[in-house]
Amino acid sequence: MKIEDFTNMNIKITWTLILICFNSNRLLRNSEYERTFISANEVINYAVGFLEYTENDDIVSLAILRSGEKEDVLNILKKLSESENGDYSLEFRKFRSMYIYENLPSRNDDFMHGILKISELWDKFGFPEDSPNIYFEFKNYSQENFNKLLDIHNSWLKSEFEFIRNESQ
Repeated sequence: MKIEDFTNMNIKITWTLILICFNSNRLLRNSEYERTFISANEVINYAVGFLEYTENDDIVSLAILRSGEKEDVLNILKKLSESENGDYSLEFRKFRSMYIYENLPSRNDDFMHGILKISELWDKFGFPEDSPNIYFEFKNYSQENFNKLLDIHNSWLKSEFEFIRNESQ
């Protein structure tokens, strides 16, 4: 996952979204040993892109960091996020949608592994009420039901991305 993937999906990027993506392994359940959604180097390069257009001290400080200075990156991202005073829940929905989109199994996957993978994805988010994770309702685990589950998730993603785009304008 890269910051540009959000741009490619016409999703507005904010410092809060970048903070969530950079801090993802601390936010998701059972993910503390996973790679972050975006790297420190990518965050720094993103900040460098603003140097020509801003004199913001925090962005400048972020742009001159090294990728190994992860705690400094995190602290500056927190300050930038606080300064934009955005809607954290919307930014988290952006991250969640993209995370599910990037990690959703395909129809070519074995249906049992695919169903388990979907369950693991939603477990990372604590099985939120607005999730389409209804695989427990299936009494018969089959390719057909796995395909239905994927269709439900793809419909959810489509509507979720549409909502996010509308709210971000």
